[in-house]
Amino acid sequence: MDAKRVRVFNFTLPAFILLATSILLLEFERFFIYIFPLYSFVFIWYAFQKEKETQFLVLFVLSAFGFIYPKFSSEIGDISSSVTVYAEVVVLWFYASMLSSANRKRQSNIKEKMREINANYENIKNIKSEVERYGNHRESLLKRIGFHSELSGAIRKIASLKSVDEIKSQMLSLLEKYFSDCRIKAEIGHPADAFERWVFDRKSSLFVRDASSDKKFASRSFPGEIKSMIIVPLYFFNSIIGFLRITSDVPERLKYGELQIAELISSICSVSMENLSLFEKVEQLAIKDSLTGLFTHRAFEDRMEEEILRAARTKIPFSLIMADIDHFKRYNDVYGHQAGDEVLKAAARVFSSSIRDVDFAARYGGEEFAIILTAAGKKDAVSMAEYMRKVAGSLRFEFGGKETSITVSFGVAEFPSDATISSQVVRAADERLYKAKKSGRNRVVYE
Repeated sequence: MDAKRVRVFNFTLPAFILLATSILLLEFERFFIYIFPLYSFVFIWYAFQKEKETQFLVLFVLSAFGFIYPKFSSEIGDISSSVTVYAEVVVLWFYASMLSSANRKRQSNIKEKMREINANYENIKNIKSEVERYGNHRESLLKRIGFHSELSGAIRKIASLKSVDEIKSQMLSLLEKYFSDCRIKAEIGHPADAFERWVFDRKSSLFVRDASSDKKFASRSFPGEIKSMIIVPLYFFNSIIGFLRITSDVPERLKYGELQIAELISSICSVSMENLSLFEKVEQLAIKDSLTGLFTHRAFEDRMEEEILRAARTKIPFSLIMADIDHFKRYNDVYGHQAGDEVLKAAARVFSSSIRDVDFAARYGGEEFAIILTAAGKKDAVSMAEYMRKVAGSLRFEFGGKETSITVSFGVAEFPSDATISSQVVRAADERLYKAKKSGRNRVVYE
């Protein structure tokens, strides 16, 4: 039933009761005391319709009618009938009072229930809010745990990488997983713009949450596609060598926590590059002589084995030159060990600058040197030794105000004509060096 029909019905029914009761009174006035109570149904109807104003208006009219009508009616003029009508009016008021009290109690119960419902609703809202917060927190924790797990694996992987390019590639790969909807760039070099210059000058990361409200730079300073940005310096032994840049076209996309993540990844990669550099230096120290810069005896032995395998495979000989500075002990005794070190470094420069890139020069021990000439026969090796002997002899030194010079003796051996294993090749060249020493020094012996 629609609202219009309900309103019509609510008006028609009480009107019908009033009309019917009034007609009965006109027709059967002598039965007034029996018919009058029928008016109470109108009152009851409005009471159940919760129309309080209409209910009491009807009650007032009925009361007035009940008190006044008997005085003007010839049919109910006796006292007992009047008392009965008055009693009916009193009962009607008593009934009205009971209904009003019941309504008040019902309204109070309804309000109490509504308060309970509202309180329960608020509790449900709070519980839903707590559950939602817990879900978000759980999702955030799972994301962080997953990221830290990936980060832990990436750290182990980065630590095993052998080049700066590999470290850079792994760093970008890790960042792209976390900042999948952002633009990421890592460059080695000088500052490319005002933002990187700001980072370089302050040696601090730059964090721009929203380019339109940033106080460090005017909004027009930002390219149109940059609304949020992070720039982190890349360090190498306390020096900035480049920049890691993360940008987004969404304002406030990047948060402070993500700046910390970017700084953490940058620091890990910086430490990895530093470790790689230190490892390379340690390796160099292991195979390079710290005084002369030539390879060490250990590196020489490894290279000899490689050359023998290569020569055996290609059937192309190689030659070994052993060299020794003549009367070297005299420089240490007369001019001091510092002068001796200068002589060793000068001789090493002669050897390293005379040979090809494919050849190999090592400090064999003390003042003795070894030079491997790859894919070179004895004839070429003798020519090279003679050239180095002349260059070394032309060097001049001044120690304690006195000018002096050096001479160098050489012994040459060829693989495989003089020997077929590494130790024998070295022995053959060393014996010829000893022979050069015994023959007067400052010469090349190859037989």
